Amino acid sequence: MEPRSQRDQSGYLLPVLTSLGLLTFVVLWELRWRRLATVLSQREETAEEWVERALHDPLTQLPNRTLIRDRIEQAQARAQRNGACIAVLFIDLDDFKTVNDKYGHLVGDQLLIATGERLRQHLRASDTAGRLGGDEFVVVLEIQGMNDPIMTVAERLRRALHVPLLLEPAPITLSASIGIAVSDSHDQAIDSLLDMADTALLTAKQSGKDRVVLGPISEASEKQESRRTI
Repeated sequence: MEPRSQRDQSGYLLPVLTSLGLLTFVVLWELRWRRLATVLSQREETAEEWVERALHDPLTQLPNRTLIRDRIEQAQARAQRNGACIAVLFIDLDDFKTVNDKYGHLVGDQLLIATGERLRQHLRASDTAGRLGGDEFVVVLEIQGMNDPIMTVAERLRRALHVPLLLEPAPITLSASIGIAVSDSHDQAIDSLLDMADTALLTAKQSGKDRVVLGPISEASEKQESRRTI
């Protein structure tokens, strides 16, 4: 027969060992879930980074063509609700290729980055500045009508881009041509609106560069403006 002291000791150790086993199981289970949560969080961050890269220009970090189109579509929806208009500005750096060929692509990239920064600095938080590619940029404004100072905004951007950039090997000054399209036709195709701005930009280039040209206003915008002035 087992001595009483040994029976007491066994009765004491059994719950202790059981508790230790449960504690070990809980700790291992917690570590497993923490590791799983970390993996899922890293995957989520990776997915967000991928989306961010897919929608932004890698050089300037401005919205790319895909995101610009989405911003225009969102602006059209808001304009439809509040009776506003949309202005699209096409911006092209004058003689950028000449500067790029003379000083090299590294300096050219610095010019493009600086252009993106200046556009951001001179726009409202609600406005969108993006890069289409090369030295072509676009700005999307939500306005209340032709009485809004669209030309004033465009001229402010043109002057900001005209300020010399202190880059090596020498300060560089570039001018910019800007074409503007305005429309409050909420079902107007985005490509049509972009083409209107592009046509106005071409007119600015052909007229001597370093200037702002307001393209033909959509019929819907003209009718809305005439109603406001009656």
